[in-house]
This record gives sequence, C-alpha cells and structure tokens, in this order.
Amino acid sequence: MATPNFKDDTFLARWLSGELSVEEEAELRSRPDFAAYERMMGNLNRMAPPAFDTKEEFQKLKSERALRTSAAPQQPVLHPRPRLMRRILPWSAAAAVALLLVAWFLLRPGTDSFEAANGDQQLVAELTDGSTARLNAGSDLAFAVTTTERSATLNGEAYFEVEKAAIPFVVQTSLGEVSVLGTSFNVYSRNGEMAVSCTTGKVSVSFEGDAADYPITPGQSVGRNRLGEINFTETTSPEELDWLSGKSVFINRPLAEILDELERQFDLTVERPAALNLKETYEVTFPNDDLDTALGMALGSIKGYKHELEGTTIILIPEE
Repeated sequence: MATPNFKDDTFLARWLSGELSVEEEAELRSRPDFAAYERMMGNLNRMAPPAFDTKEEFQKLKSERALRTSAAPQQPVLHPRPRLMRRILPWSAAAAVALLLVAWFLLRPGTDSFEAANGDQQLVAELTDGSTARLNAGSDLAFAVTTTERSATLNGEAYFEVEKAAIPFVVQTSLGEVSVLGTSFNVYSRNGEMAVSCTTGKVSVSFEGDAADYPITPGQSVGRNRLGEINFTETTSPEELDWLSGKSVFINRPLAEILDELERQFDLTVERPAALNLKETYEVTFPNDDLDTALGMALGSIKGYKHELEGTTIILIPEE
C-alpha cells in the first residue's frame, strides 16, 4: 500500500472533499491524531449557518452592478482556463472549510461537560485540546478553552493526560488547583480532602487559602487533609492510583471512607447503624467490577457485623 504524503498541503482538504482513496483514508484513520480531526469535523457539523435571504441579496447585487456600470466604463475581465478553474474550485472550497474548522476549533466559546455517575466506575473524556481525562465513579468535569488557559473544573477524582501547548492547563477544585503545560497526573478532591499525584512531567499545586505553590515531579504526591495539614510524599501510595487498575485500596483508612467508595463504585446505599464506629481504621482492597467479591472483602472485616444486600441497599446487621 502506498504511503500517503501527509506533508502535502492539500491532504486535509482532499479528505474533507471526500477525494482520498480507500488506502489513503485507511492510513489517515490509523494515525494517532485522526481523533482530533474527527472531533473538529463533528463540531463543525453542529455549527448553524447564518440566515441568508437569497432574493434580497440578489437584488443588492443587481443594484451594485448597475451603479458600477453607470459610474465607469467596464473593464475587460481575464478568466483562467476553464479546466484549471474546475480543478481549483473544489480545492479552494475544501481549504476554506478547513480554515473555518481550525479557526472555530481554536476560538470557539462554550464549555464541555462530562459525568461518571455512581456505578460507572470509569469514564474517558476526550477534551477539545487533545488531552484526555479518566473520571472515577461519582465525578464530574467541565472543560473550556480560552486565549489564556485550558480550564478544567473537577468534582471528585480524575486522571489527566495533558497535551503540551503554549497556554497552561489548569484543574480547579473547591479545595485548590493544579497547573501544568503538558503532563499526566491524578487529582482527588472529595469531602474536604485533596491529593495530587504526578506520573510524568511537572505539576504545580496550590490549595485554597494557602499562598504557597507545591511543585511535584513523577512519583511525588502532595495533599491536604480535613485539618488543613499539608502532606508531601516522595513515593506515590498504592491508594492514590488504585482505581486506574480497577480496584479500591485503603491502608489504615476510616470505615466511613471505605463505605463511601463502595457506594460510588457500585451505585449502592449502605445503611450505617448508629452504633457502628465509622472512624475505626481498616486495611482493605476490593475490586470495582465484582460486587459479591467487593462486599466480602470490604464488609467481611467489620467487627461484630454481618451484611445483607436488598436491591441496591446494603444492611449491616449486628451479630448476636
């Protein structure tokens, strides 16, 4: 199969005009940047053309032509060869569409929204700048691009793989924000706690009400707990990226957090008896895609209780 010339300035225009061969289109679709082209085309297709009154515009054109004819003698008009004109027009139209597409992609207003509901486990969000965000269950994300920054507003937890660009990529949460140019990192922001883990590149973290910046590099993490204490670690904890591999890991964490995550991952409600000590800490790991196993591993170690599942409600019953 012949390799398409991607340096050919008309290649994108020929794709937009539907003039690529089967082999060329197959090769184009195999490229890693083809998804960005498709997103731009999808966005362009949703654009509505401005209102246009054909009769009114035609009358304007006739009036303007009459004025030009009466004001000055008509000059001869040179026309290109008909065959050349036929070849140029399709390319010009396609090139114009491509330019409109790119301009709209770069300058378009508006915000894209994504949500991973309880029980969804993970959602992969393809962002308009080419970045991706993987949302954990019970999380939502809004994303917009301006001339000064790429802004993501997060509630919950997400892992970002950010495309490099001249303007910063900023993740904003109610507890603080993260700023990068191009890297990959995890952000957790729930219930008064925020934690950021860096896997590639460099990340700058700031917390609400704290003027300091906390830069971290691959393998490092920084977080703030409910008491406002800043915790910095040189090694990423197994708990911090656990959900990316389809499991939930808790190392000496309060029972309340374990039950909260169980509810999010499986879209359940756990009834919590008044006598249950929700502050007691446990070391628990459970899979996010196997309810029976998760219930056994997460609830089986609770001292003095057994559990029953009724519909989407888990009932914790004191053992006699």
